[in-house]
Amino acid sequence: MVKKLQNALIVDEGGLKPLSENLIDIGRLVIIQNAGKYHRGRVEVVRRADETKRKTSEFLVFLIDVGSRHWRTPGHVFDLTQKMIESKIHEIPARALQVRLEGIKPSVMSGGVWSQESKAKFEELLKEASNIFTLDVISLLFLTNFK
Repeated sequence: MVKKLQNALIVDEGGLKPLSENLIDIGRLVIIQNAGKYHRGRVEVVRRADETKRKTSEFLVFLIDVGSRHWRTPGHVFDLTQKMIESKIHEIPARALQVRLEGIKPSVMSGGVWSQESKAKFEELLKEASNIFTLDVISLLFLTNFK
């Protein structure tokens, strides 16, 4: 499955077409380039120029196979190519899953900030869980409002 995904993302750059800005909406599966490679992504946040007084719209894209987020402008968000659709890469499950622990907060006695010891313990617990599944912590986000 990973090989199929890698092969489908080898892109003839002439085949990539930037999505029309009005078609880029939250939840849409798109392709973006990052660090010289093309990746599948899902649009998480849309900041339209006319709504935000910016000169250009911006889109926050979560790379569903890598786990990172990247801001892109309209000319850098691409639709899936016909080859990608034919290879059914949109049906391949995401390799990076977003999860969060809700309602867990650092103690007020610690200044409302997670200590290094707490962060290390959390990482240790995640590593212990690795015999059940493979897990890489890409980032620990404590503030999730991107608007």
